[in-house]
Amino acid sequence: MKRPLDDSAIRAEAIRRAQRKYWQRGCQVGDTVVHPSDPRTFIVEEIGGGVAVVRLSSPSEDGGKPVRRRFPIGELYNPQVARDEEFGVVAERVFKLKP
Repeated sequence: MKRPLDDSAIRAEAIRRAQRKYWQRGCQVGDTVVHPSDPRTFIVEEIGGGVAVVRLSSPSEDGGKPVRRRFPIGELYNPQVARDEEFGVVAERVFKLKP
């Protein structure tokens, strides 16, 4: 049985909600995003065919080398929205509110 305030479950739910909100809002060039498989933040450079080409927001994170990756847009999320959603998930679990 999961504990009501299990950190990994809270984080997973917050990320899922943030991904849904980002998908609904729409991906735009210049957005700051995160992918669940990589904790670093990225900036969206190009969008096409449901895929976003992103670059590291801070090249110094990878030794100054330019890093570009491709991610499906549906898997990206805004890190600030995920943090906000985490508070919401905790509140729902503590106060037994419905989403």
